[in-house]
Amino acid sequence: MLTISDFNLKIEAIKIKHGFDTYLETISYFLEYETDQDPDKIAKHLNKKIIEELHREANNLGLLKEQEIIIELL
Repeated sequence: MLTISDFNLKIEAIKIKHGFDTYLETISYFLEYETDQDPDKIAKHLNKKIIEELHREANNLGLLKEQEIIIELL
């Protein structure tokens, strides 16, 4: 597994390379096509910026209840 910093840079690179609009799309792609790691393990390596953005995206889509944590989503 990559370092936490390298992992987050990889997520950012995938988002740009594939033209994804959201981190939800990016991480879904990563989980399906680029890793066999457990989603819980992947979630623990996300930085604060990405977690906050995932939370915002999920909230905007009505996927979260008020006090839910993004890690539970993954």
